[in-house]
Amino acid sequence: MMEPREGEQNEDTHIMTSVETILGTGAYMEGTLKVQGDARIEGHFKGKIQVDGNLTVGESGQVEGEIHAKNAIVNGHVKGELYVEEKVEFQANARFEGEVECKGLIVHDGVTFDGTCYMSKKKSQRSADFLMEPGETGEPTYAPEPREA
Repeated sequence: MMEPREGEQNEDTHIMTSVETILGTGAYMEGTLKVQGDARIEGHFKGKIQVDGNLTVGESGQVEGEIHAKNAIVNGHVKGELYVEEKVEFQANARFEGEVECKGLIVHDGVTFDGTCYMSKKKSQRSADFLMEPGETGEPTYAPEPREA
């Protein structure tokens, strides 16, 4: 399958940007994934994802865990917490179970959404603070606030 050039449209995004990190179909990864730039998940990931750009979970993608990104497009299965600074788009084949925190939300027909969404025009503290290792950015490290059971 030919990937669209930068600025062109495809079925998974309204406008493609250059994807710098890809977890391909059939791949499995567990742990922490930190990406400076954009990322695309087509395989199975379990753990924590931190993307300072755009994250796309393709139709064959499965993510279980905690996600932090600037924007997210989901067309696969996500289970866990999704903290996004700007906009989340759930496309027609998406399945979501968990909690979303974002400023903007698009949900297409056909999406299965079983969870909670928190929206605010203010930048989310949790989505902005990517739990980087101390010294990586030269800024203080933040952790999400504990949730009440």
